[in-house]
This record gives sequence, C-alpha cells and structure tokens, in this order.
Amino acid sequence: MVYSDTTNKQGIVQMIYFLCGLDPADTTSYSIEDITRNVNAWYRTVNTWIWAACGDWNYDDSNYNNQPIAVNNLKANQIDYSLPDNYFNIERVEVLDANGLWRKVEPITKEMIGSRAMDEFMNVPSIPKFYELTANSIKFYPASDSDRDGAIQLYLARDVSQFLKTDTNKSPGFNVSFHQILAYGAAFDYVLSIGQVDKIKMFKQIINEYEIKIKEYYAVRNREMRPRLIPRVENYR
Repeated sequence: MVYSDTTNKQGIVQMIYFLCGLDPADTTSYSIEDITRNVNAWYRTVNTWIWAACGDWNYDDSNYNNQPIAVNNLKANQIDYSLPDNYFNIERVEVLDANGLWRKVEPITKEMIGSRAMDEFMNVPSIPKFYELTANSIKFYPASDSDRDGAIQLYLARDVSQFLKTDTNKSPGFNVSFHQILAYGAAFDYVLSIGQVDKIKMFKQIINEYEIKIKEYYAVRNREMRPRLIPRVENYR
C-alpha cells in the first residue's frame, strides 16, 4: 500500500481522509504535515510490535537497500564511540583482531562489573571483549591496543525509514497485509483530537486487533525461518 495515491485513491493518506470523513481537498482540518507525523509515529509503534514478537530474528525495514551493519574504526586507547543516529537496538557487536579474525564482543553492565571502579575494569589495552551501551555511545573494555580501520561491526535494529509528506509510491517496510494499520492509527489520532467518541472506540478496537495479528504473524515467522545474518566469526573460547 503506497503512502499517497491521488489518482486511484488507494494510498494510506487517502484512506485516512476516508476514515476521518474528510474531503481530500480540505488541507486545514488534517494537514499533510500532521498526517505524515502521525503515520511515522505509528510506523515506529508497529516496528516495536514486530521487534517484540521477533525475539532474536533480525527484522529490518525493507525500504533500506543496505544491510543493517554499521562499521567504524578502532582507535588505540579509545573506549567511547558514538552510535549511529538511526539505531533502534544493538543485536550483535564484533571487532577485528590483529590476525584478521572477527571476534564477538559480549554485552556488559555496571551492575555486572560490581564494586570495581569503571576506570579500573580491564584497563590494559588489548582486543575488546565487552561492550557497554550508555545513552548514544558504546564503550569497549578493554580499549583497543592499536588503530584498525573498519574493525568495528555493529549489527543493528534500525529505526523505520520515515515517510516524507511528498512521498507517493513509497510503502511501509513490513508485510503488506498490515499496511492499513498506519491509516487506522493516524485516523485514530485525528478523531481523538476532536472527541469523536464512536470512532475513537471503533478505531481503538481495530488497532488492538491489528497488534495481535502482527505479533502473531512475526512470532510464527521467527520460529519457521532461520536468522538472515549468520555469524562468520571465530569466537573466544
């Protein structure tokens, strides 16, 4: 289902106008800017539902034309690195050692480190063995003992590929059977803002039903399909 189809009236935007009982020529009651903002918010909500259902299976918005892997350089004695702006979650972290082998880096938290001071934990530079996520950065322990280009690989769960108000033939990056949820979600936001009680209740029920169906579909898909990203690394013993 495309975002906007002014010719055949089959797009998400046109469905929103229909559900809200609005004339598509009315650009003030529900502006395209407001529609686009609300559709993108529901897009992220659906993305969250899918990730909750998928577990370890790597779901990615199909609008992206590259793999969800971020690459960076290892810097000698540097612990802290900035994360990509569009990441939703970190699925796996690998670093390249001096012998050209990819090593899986394990997640760690301050609670797991215990009473030891953070600046004393694995403070002798070597090949990173652990990583900690803090706000918009990732910290490696220990820091690398040398500079290595392209030696960090982050396997990401990415944010959605947002719609622009000018989009026409772009479609949501999840199963086409569920595309209408974005129209119902954005329509719900509108009727909620004007207090249209009967439609509020109806749309809320439909949205809840979509949530159940989406989670059930992606949970089953997770059990039946192998992960798309297969590790090609030699792990620490």
